[in-house]
Amino acid sequence: SQERIACKSIKTHNISTKVNLEHIYENEFCLANVIINYFFKMFSLNSWLLMTLSWFLSLLTETDFKSLNEFIRIYFYVLCFLVPIIKTTILISFKYGDVNELTGVCFIGNSNREQLFYFLILPSSFYLIAGLLLVLIGFIKILIYKYKNKKKSIDNNFISSTSKNLEFSILLKQL
Repeated sequence: SQERIACKSIKTHNISTKVNLEHIYENEFCLANVIINYFFKMFSLNSWLLMTLSWFLSLLTETDFKSLNEFIRIYFYVLCFLVPIIKTTILISFKYGDVNELTGVCFIGNSNREQLFYFLILPSSFYLIAGLLLVLIGFIKILIYKYKNKKKSIDNNFISSTSKNLEFSILLKQL
C-alpha cells in the first residue's frame, strides 16, 4: 500500500490528504526507494560514460577493445560503483530526499529546485555531454582512419570492432 512505500501520510476523516515531507527518513521503505533510485540512476550514467571512455581509449591506442578492457577493467569497476556510492551517501547524510506530493514517491528534487539541479540535472547533463563528445570525437577519428587507409589494403577488423562498440554504447544509453 501507499503508506508502506511512500512517506507517511496524514489521514483526516479517513482520507489521505497530504504527505509529510519532514518525516521521509522515518519510513525505511521511502528511504530505500530514494537510495535505490538515485544510486542506480547515477550508476547507469557513470557506467555509460566509462564505457564510452574505454571505447575512446581503445580507439586512440588502436588496440582491440577487449585487450584494453582487461587492463583497466578493475579501475573502471571501482569508479563505476564508488562515484554513485559517494553521491548517494552525500544525498542521504544531508537529508536531501523528498517526496512527490501527488504520487507519494520518494526521490530527490521533488520540492527543492536546487537539489534537483545539483544532484540530477547537472550530473546527468555532464555525463551525457561528456559521453556524446567522446563518441563524436571517436567517430571522427574512425572516419579519418578510413579515409587515410582507403587506398591501402587493410584489415577492417579494427574498424568493425570499434563500430560495433560504438553502436553498443549508443544502444546502452538509450536503455
